[in-house]
Amino acid sequence: MDNTGITFKDMIRGLQTERECVSRDCNRDCYSCDLVEDREWLLQVYDRAIEMLECIEGVKPNPVKIAKGRVLWWECPNCHEIFGRSARFCSRCGKELNWEGCNDE
Repeated sequence: MDNTGITFKDMIRGLQTERECVSRDCNRDCYSCDLVEDREWLLQVYDRAIEMLECIEGVKPNPVKIAKGRVLWWECPNCHEIFGRSARFCSRCGKELNWEGCNDE
């Protein structure tokens, strides 16, 4: 599902729709809901919003090469690119790396 054409305005409108559903005590039957005009579009909005929030938060790299009890190399969980501890962004997919809680030991 390609959601690259989804804008911030689309995401806001999608979240407003979701808020209205929740305030109605929604039964989650989106196909018959009068608020949801296009269920597939709404799913694309949610996917794009999640992607954008993940970009803001950053991804936690995975340790991959350990020698003498220390991590030498790390892996991007998004695209599996390998890099050292000094990287701020993945050089392949561009995701920001969130090093919080990542230890070299």
